[in-house]
Amino acid sequence: MKWTTISSPAKFNLFLQVKNSCKKTINKNQNNKNQNKHHAIKTVLIRLDAPCDFLHIKPAKQLSFFCDNKLVPISTQKNSILKAIKLLEKKTGKKFTYEIRLKKNIPLLSGLGGGASNAAAILLFLNKTEKLGLTQKALMRIGEKVGMDVPFFISGHACALGTHFGEKIKPLPPLPKDIKIKIFPYVKKLSTRFAYKKLDRLCARTPTNKSRLPEQKSKSLVSALKTQDSQKILASLHNDFTKIYPPPPSPSPLPQVASLSASAFVPLLAGSGGSYGVFYVAKTKKSKKLK
Repeated sequence: MKWTTISSPAKFNLFLQVKNSCKKTINKNQNNKNQNKHHAIKTVLIRLDAPCDFLHIKPAKQLSFFCDNKLVPISTQKNSILKAIKLLEKKTGKKFTYEIRLKKNIPLLSGLGGGASNAAAILLFLNKTEKLGLTQKALMRIGEKVGMDVPFFISGHACALGTHFGEKIKPLPPLPKDIKIKIFPYVKKLSTRFAYKKLDRLCARTPTNKSRLPEQKSKSLVSALKTQDSQKILASLHNDFTKIYPPPPSPSPLPQVASLSASAFVPLLAGSGGSYGVFYVAKTKKSKKLK
């Protein structure tokens, strides 16, 4: 039996605003959280070329999962791939028996969406291979039950606006080619659940912030993506989780950044935390004038 290899890319949030991180807001408007206590957010996501996981899959007599990273959970409740398969089996009434070997390149607890990407990859693979005929919308609904970033990966968009709990996806133009990003994983390991709880506690202890800056930045970012204005895009990057984990100092926020060919660097926390990305506009070499 032949192996099939599928890629599973990372993501990065150019913008992330938590709409109901304040305890008072949650108490007054319980509709901002669903039964699984997801926070209402507004985000702009991009798909990264690297880092990228790889799933090696072949038919087998029974379902089995292996990973080169021993820290990846193997229980159905905690493993995003196995959870996605079980949900798909429940939806279709079929059993899927494959041997799955995950090559883990996306760091765990990094905010880069590795688990969500893995879940999306296996759902797309099984839908095609098993000829299930499920629509993209149906796959997204299954993906939501694994994680709210899964629909973004299923959508296939290079860049998108995510609303509600992050699962409502609307395509946006991709980043301009002159904008580069360097990822620095494991600046600090943060689980999504821990990060949201910490943000909730911080907001509950401080006065309600009525600043319209995040909303203004989101509108500015969407507009800049449409016009491909690189400098405006960098000026519009935002992540609410920097309230609990501030960015490193500038101008060289992280090791090796000073060597990059750019005039300015913008550090940004990845998702709910764990790693940082440093964004910059690459300098273009001026062509020599012909004499």
